[in-house]
Amino acid sequence: MKNYIQCDQYLHQLTQLLARTNKAFQRARPDDSHTNVFFEPLSNRLYGRRMMIPDSGFQFYPAIDIIKSQFLIIDRHGKTSESVPLTEKSFEETLLELAALWRKMGLDTLPFEQPLHYNIPVYPFANEVLTSPSKEDLETWLKLRSIANETLGALESSFLAESKVRIWPHHFDTGIYLQVTDDAGIGAGLAMADGVCETPYFYLSGQQTKGDFDYGTPESKTGEWRLEGDWKGALLPATKELMFHSRDVYNWLNNTAIYIRNRILVQSNE
Repeated sequence: MKNYIQCDQYLHQLTQLLARTNKAFQRARPDDSHTNVFFEPLSNRLYGRRMMIPDSGFQFYPAIDIIKSQFLIIDRHGKTSESVPLTEKSFEETLLELAALWRKMGLDTLPFEQPLHYNIPVYPFANEVLTSPSKEDLETWLKLRSIANETLGALESSFLAESKVRIWPHHFDTGIYLQVTDDAGIGAGLAMADGVCETPYFYLSGQQTKGDFDYGTPESKTGEWRLEGDWKGALLPATKELMFHSRDVYNWLNNTAIYIRNRILVQSNE
């Protein structure tokens, strides 16, 4: 999964362009969801939030074409009105180009030029001229993130959740939140390789407003439970073999979510 991890890092860096755009031109939300992005697998694009130019009324979506490595302005008819190449230059140079684009479009660039309110890892390539991963490696990334969209969307439906599958630019996980009671719910998603797991992994964790979540004594024939340390929950390492078995991913997500939901309901009645 080494090449996949490198794609994750490359796209994590580029997604900060959408996060900055969202933060600059969207009304802030308490849960920070105004900064998140949507992965659309049919077009191989990452989309930011819908924007509108106040003076002209022009509506558009900022987007990143993953295969072509381009930042796009997509109008409300789905047509590309502007494009900015994202490779063969540094990330900082791209920030300057986008600021110039917003200025040309009649937007105040000062909010966009401000640093984000969180930090991401400083990747080895962050201050260098960016080079796109190979198309083959990007297609592997697209495959796994498509499975995340599909399986998390199905889980969302089975739990009648109002949450939508989104990529959160801070940690770059594809995630949803399943509300179970007023005070507790389940976070689920696909995360980058990190201190929890050395490969990308699907995860579920119980979340509540007060106290530590009690997982009881869970058992699982697949995946593993982490009940010690800073992060607690269930995880399923994402291997290349798993990419061809989305049904197995969904079954693990659903069965584990049901277990956590039952634990929430037990604790809410105590």
